[in-house]
Amino acid sequence: MYLIACGKTMKHLINYLLLGVLAAGLGCETNYPDVSPELFLGTNDNITSTRRFETCTILYSMTNFTGTIDQTSQQTALKNAAELWGQTHGHLELMNAAGRTPSITVTFTDSANFTTKMTKEGLISQPLKALSTIKRTTNGSNCTILLLKSYDWKLPVLQRVLLYQMGVSLGLQDSNDNESAMSLTNTYGKITLSKTDSIAITTLYDQPCDEWTKIETQIPLSASNLVYVRATFSDQIKGYCIIDLFGGKNKVVEFNPALASNNWTERSAFPGIVSINSNLALVSFTVGSRLFVGNLYSTQTGKFWEYIPAKGASPDNWKPIGDCPHLGADVQVFGIGNKGYLISKVTGNGAWFVWTYDPTTNKWTQESSLGLVGSGIATRISDLPTFLVNETVYIVGSGSYWRFSPTISSAPWQKVTSLGISGNFQAFSTRNYGFLLSTQLWRFNEKNSWQLAKAPPVRLDFPDFVFSIAKRVFIYRNGVFYRYNP
Repeated sequence: MYLIACGKTMKHLINYLLLGVLAAGLGCETNYPDVSPELFLGTNDNITSTRRFETCTILYSMTNFTGTIDQTSQQTALKNAAELWGQTHGHLELMNAAGRTPSITVTFTDSANFTTKMTKEGLISQPLKALSTIKRTTNGSNCTILLLKSYDWKLPVLQRVLLYQMGVSLGLQDSNDNESAMSLTNTYGKITLSKTDSIAITTLYDQPCDEWTKIETQIPLSASNLVYVRATFSDQIKGYCIIDLFGGKNKVVEFNPALASNNWTERSAFPGIVSINSNLALVSFTVGSRLFVGNLYSTQTGKFWEYIPAKGASPDNWKPIGDCPHLGADVQVFGIGNKGYLISKVTGNGAWFVWTYDPTTNKWTQESSLGLVGSGIATRISDLPTFLVNETVYIVGSGSYWRFSPTISSAPWQKVTSLGISGNFQAFSTRNYGFLLSTQLWRFNEKNSWQLAKAPPVRLDFPDFVFSIAKRVFIYRNGVFYRYNP
């Protein structure tokens, strides 16, 4: 029998046979090169890790597609790679440009220079061609990920290449950690980031973003509806509003920021009483991811419910929980750790009382040891801006700011440094910071005290509602909707 082979194919076949004979004689393990030309993950222009983008919101776009994989799968592969890098750091948000100018563009081409390198394995080196490379603009503010168009792409390989090149785009160098997305030896189709990846991206993008972005959304509420938002709450995935429609009726709407369109849904109405009347106050709090809403009365115990969000085909519902014995609506309510905390003020001398709700026992208990004899604040506690940082509540009074830490049983109440300016504030919290918004925005934590942050581009004080969701803050006022990335 005769074997006929020509040119490069014959060379690869001979090498393959020689390696097999030598390996058998030496008794060692060898990675044989394929008979067909081999390729490697891609090339990297980052000699050292370098931050490539000053902003935290980075837009990407795929301009064309390979014919070997359906287009939806290619778009999903790119989205998965982008979201992994963004979610790992927390401040970063990588999102589809959707008609806007992208900072990162992905395109298939054969016209670019895809470099080659020689194998380091086996007894005879073979040339390997890059599956991808990166091209940056002169000032480095934008880049294009170039993918080898003539390659017979499969989805696992494409996912792996995009994960690697997205890291290159952000400024990461190659890694010797075989588990890293920045390792050229990481398994194709493995769409995970290692601990070294998380450390590397956090080190590069270690500063707050302080960015405001206008959100285009079709909110299913009229301006007249929004005036009567009586309660808002969030499980850090979605946000909810309870709107008073009067006549004993109300509407509950859900906002899902993960959806590019149709991100508002009407849900089951709140089963309790919804009213602006101070004797029928509506309060809400979150314990972990569990959502609780209830009424407080001055003549009878309060009625509370747990809200169970819709999941898949299962609709949302309201589940009654234990009644709250507290009388009076001048309160603030928070979820801290594994309990709910209700802080009330029922006397004129500034004495504050604390009740707790334990979801495991479904009971409310007055905690006399957590009370505050005199706050020195004459204003109603329900009118005071408050925010939560870690497991500590901050109450912003006129001249006196108080910190409530129920885990410090010896001294749950402490005075803290005040901002030193007067005015009406909207308070919210996210990323272990508290914020006070008026015409300016102030950021607070114990380590850095008060710092002036970037004010919104339009007036957002006295908003219709505020959600803190997934480390972002969403604020709606007078027909404009903004997202703040701290």
